[in-house]
Amino acid sequence: MFYIIIQCVPPLDFYTETTLPLSKWLTWKAYAVGNNFANDCNIASYIEKLNKLQEVWKMVTEYPDWEKVLRDEPRVGYDPVNDCDFFIFKMENNGTTLVISEYGFDFATQF
Repeated sequence: MFYIIIQCVPPLDFYTETTLPLSKWLTWKAYAVGNNFANDCNIASYIEKLNKLQEVWKMVTEYPDWEKVLRDEPRVGYDPVNDCDFFIFKMENNGTTLVISEYGFDFATQF
């Protein structure tokens, strides 16, 4: 089990150069597992990431302001300080952005 922090922030539009679309992230993770790119690239690690993604998606769809439609494909970023991935979901209607991570971010100073 891991802890998840959901942060609802004003629309973020700058992150597409430093994050991956969710589909590419999943493809890369599967490719890395198949080719043993790193010690943590094994099937158990991949399944753990899929389970984490499933839990994250459930939290997004249960969020009180969930609009049922996303503006863009969810994206995945990497937090080098905490050595973990984070997820970005941007709502269709007003662009409100949900950032889901294990540690949270200080948007006032970090972005």
